[in-house]
Amino acid sequence: MAEEIFGPVLPVMEYDNFDEILDIITKLPQLPLVCYIFSKSKTV
Repeated sequence: MAEEIFGPVLPVMEYDNFDEILDIITKLPQLPLVCYIFSKSKTV
């Protein structure tokens, strides 16, 4: 996942902590075009 993916492939990554996700995303050299969050928590 070092390059952008244009096509029907959607990488799915699982995390237990929302702050961990934000930390990883903000440290990337390029921000993702979109981020879909699936959660049981209504606050997330």
